[in-house]
Amino acid sequence: AMLHGFTGADLDIVVGRGAGLSDEGLKLKKDVISKAIEPHKPNSSDPIDVLSKVGGFDIAAMAGTYIACAARRIPAVMDGFISGVAAILAYRLCPEVKNYIFPSHGSVEPGTKIMMDDLGREPLMYMNLRLGEGTGAALGERGGLTPGEEVAQAASPKHGPRFLSLPGIWEAPAVSDGKVALATAAHPDDV
Repeated sequence: AMLHGFTGADLDIVVGRGAGLSDEGLKLKKDVISKAIEPHKPNSSDPIDVLSKVGGFDIAAMAGTYIACAARRIPAVMDGFISGVAAILAYRLCPEVKNYIFPSHGSVEPGTKIMMDDLGREPLMYMNLRLGEGTGAALGERGGLTPGEEVAQAASPKHGPRFLSLPGIWEAPAVSDGKVALATAAHPDDV
């Protein structure tokens, strides 16, 4: 509902099957979202209006995590559809945040492309996943390191300059203490 509220994109493009809804379940999901949006009519140019009318505390908390990470110069790994919606909320509240948000994977959910376009980001990989919950970050293991560990290692003083650049994928300013947060983390020190 929030992605539609932010972008106005058609529900057929925004809403997907998730982890495997039937045709009947998908139709019901779209109907529920449509009924939630219709009476509230969120203002797409006001992120707090969208959040208050069709969002939830979970998304607000994740958006706050992204903003807190950016304020502390800690990159955050975005993993999954809901964390992507939270990233858009954080970005719309504070545009500088997007420099610290790194999508782990591009989902087969149809709204994922809209999210990536809105954030101006490309995911580290495309693996036809339909789950968030850290699966993209975990499956992104390359050379024994998860994408988050690669960010932390590449940005640490002992591994060269405190600027991270993966050509053609993304760039990030220096990070504090080489820490990386996951969007689902309660606090960056817990990672």
